[in-house]
Amino acid sequence: MQLADSLRAVVAQRLLARRTGAGRVVAVEVLRVTHAVGALIREKKTARIANAIQAGKREGMLPLEKSLADLVRAGEIDAEDARRAANQPESLAMYLAR
Repeated sequence: MQLADSLRAVVAQRLLARRTGAGRVVAVEVLRVTHAVGALIREKKTARIANAIQAGKREGMLPLEKSLADLVRAGEIDAEDARRAANQPESLAMYLAR
């Protein structure tokens, strides 16, 4: 209950090797705790938060898979590295197909 009431946002990062081999690049996931996300936390339905992130673009949310797909399209990382880093490889495939 306290977590749902006090949490405002969560930013998660994954560092991946650059395609060129020179250094690393960051992929991010952003969760903003909206009223709906707070309710999911309070009701212990945290498995549904991933869906809320995908649907929360207007609230400033960003799924990890979208960030990974953007990095693949920009030539920063390999698609295989993105697939290994993804929480939901099927979502990554959807973003890459767009």
